[in-house]
Amino acid sequence: MRSSILGPTAIYYAGVTAPAISAGMATVVASVLERAGWAANWVLIVSGLVAAMAGISWYLIFIRWSYRIPGSDAAAPEPETEVTLTDDQVRVRRNGTEIRIDWSGIEAVKSHRGFTSVKASSGDAFIIPDSWFNNDRQARKQFVARLKQKAGV
Repeated sequence: MRSSILGPTAIYYAGVTAPAISAGMATVVASVLERAGWAANWVLIVSGLVAAMAGISWYLIFIRWSYRIPGSDAAAPEPETEVTLTDDQVRVRRNGTEIRIDWSGIEAVKSHRGFTSVKASSGDAFIIPDSWFNNDRQARKQFVARLKQKAGV
């Protein structure tokens, strides 16, 4: 579960497109000023300044457009989540998807800040975020202890 406001893709594209915007603006402004008869040194200075302002402005606008506003999808209902530790397996059901792993199929259980990861012997892992426990640290701690005990890891 991502906690930052901006994702890595947004930052990457903002950084890639801003220089392209700058180069385009430099070319257009230089062409216009040359046709207007400005001296070469002034064309270079003014087109460089306009290009820099355009690139910085685009970067800031793109980053602002990319913000994820917490709670903006509040209209969507939170999917019901059910995490069950049975005698045979761990089962996670959420939003129409169910994951079941036998205890013998669990290789590792690791608690991290904000989530718990369960690695299966198939190589796949699934993440159980703390928010599924309503951020109740004690409930999460008990769950992880029982999960590790049952899995034998």
